[in-house]
Amino acid sequence: MKELPKDFWLLCVSTLLFTLSFNVILPELNTFLESIGEGENKWAVLVPWTISAMLLRPLSGKMADVVGRKFVIVFGTLVSILAAFFYPLAAFLAFFFMLRFFHGFCAGFQPTGASALAADLIPEKIRGEAMGFFSISISLGFGIGQALSSPLKQLLGMDGLFYSVAVFGLLSLVLIFPVKETKHRRKDFRISDIIPRPAEIIAPEVFVPATVMFLITICTGFYMLLIPDITTHLGIENKGLFFFTHMVSSLVVRYLAGRLSDRIGRRKSTVLGLAVFALATLLMTVVNDRSLFLFCGFIYGVGTGIISPTIMAWTTDLSHPEKKGRGLATMWMGLEFGLMIGAFGGMYLYGNDPNQFPLIFGIAAVILITIIIYLLTVGRRMREHYAGPETDHREFN
Repeated sequence: MKELPKDFWLLCVSTLLFTLSFNVILPELNTFLESIGEGENKWAVLVPWTISAMLLRPLSGKMADVVGRKFVIVFGTLVSILAAFFYPLAAFLAFFFMLRFFHGFCAGFQPTGASALAADLIPEKIRGEAMGFFSISISLGFGIGQALSSPLKQLLGMDGLFYSVAVFGLLSLVLIFPVKETKHRRKDFRISDIIPRPAEIIAPEVFVPATVMFLITICTGFYMLLIPDITTHLGIENKGLFFFTHMVSSLVVRYLAGRLSDRIGRRKSTVLGLAVFALATLLMTVVNDRSLFLFCGFIYGVGTGIISPTIMAWTTDLSHPEKKGRGLATMWMGLEFGLMIGAFGGMYLYGNDPNQFPLIFGIAAVILITIIIYLLTVGRRMREHYAGPETDHREFN
């Protein structure tokens, strides 16, 4: 911890607040759609968001490498602040869809710049450990935001909840300004330099972790879509309680998981996390009371707490030293594409019928087990094809 600079910690707190800002409304958006007569279109919460974030990843990755990490972070945060003021006006589906698409710009930019900046600031020998701390900030923002959602709605009303997005975003912005830039704009910079060419959209060197992230977040998309409705179905008032439980357990293991991946390798750590995630998902197929539901949230948090810092460190290991933004953007694209498939496919299977919950989580468990098999077989043999001479090979151990 002593080897990590002050700027790294400021970045972590800023990222926590940013993540909190857009998560604080998520648990109540299903109910909001029902209030405007669009309850059958709950896919609109995640799908337009993830489409815009995914489409912008190549651009934000190139900008992070050419213009600077902080520029990308600040732009993304400003978009989130601005979007907050339009939610109270979203009285019909088309407007809500466009607003979620616009708000998704923030996720297309800020995480790319923040993860690239974090990668620049941390010493290579403790990369997994440091990424554990960085992922803790994301987990805290996710869990605290979701837990605050229902209480803030009761206190401030729905419009007040929307405006709180801007407040948390502004606090995030204030904290990022003192952080020093690590990638300064080139002197010969031209606007055409930030337009990604077709060959620059995907970083092939990070194919394995990006593919794993994509498949994992299909399952995460199922969770994000269904948990608010399962919470209501079980008679639990706070729609963010599951994810708060998830956050608590995730925090317990993230730091240790990062250190573990530094020692035993990224692939083995990922397999361990996937096994725990699969266990939680299998249990979700038989959830019928509050206690088991929250226990699943706890186990789910342990699994994702192992996976998240490991995947980030793994992607950084494989990224080209001068193109970390592109490598990390590819990983984030996998995340957004997975969330989109999970949300849209989950809603198609769900159809607002609680009897479909076991089927959907059963499918998620099959996906997770498939990833484990992939990493133990095909993923292990990807070394020679994707690893260059400068690559740290620990991730394939």
